[in-house]
Amino acid sequence: ATDESKDWDYDYIRRVNLMLDNIDHSEMSETEREHWRSVGYFFRSYKYFQMLSRFGDIPWVENALKEDSPELYGKRDSRDLVASNILSNLKYAETHIGADDGKNTIGISVVQALISRFALFIADGQVVFLKIVAGRVSAFEY
Repeated sequence: ATDESKDWDYDYIRRVNLMLDNIDHSEMSETEREHWRSVGYFFRSYKYFQMLSRFGDIPWVENALKEDSPELYGKRDSRDLVASNILSNLKYAETHIGADDGKNTIGISVVQALISRFALFIADGQVVFLKIVAGRVSAFEY
């Protein structure tokens, strides 16, 4: 991915991770923290979903990194690990997100829609993989 690419966007991931890393230090109630953590998990999951669908194996970064963090030079994590983390974050958001606040907000229905879309993406990839392993189709047909 080039520097101009918005697909490989760890700056976005870092901004969400900064919020998530610092949310426990806020003066919000626990219910409010759970809601905003859920919103952060939703947006981080959405971005990772985009990157996973475009690049496959990608580094999973759980916390905001510093300039000297060794993870900056780490290897890519497996698609399965990234998918598992995305689903875990979305399931947390589904359970802890607050009530819909009106138009243009992230609520349970939006989280559930992304879970559904993500599950279909993962299932489709597994079906293709199984067909290739079984020798029914060539990997180059996809």
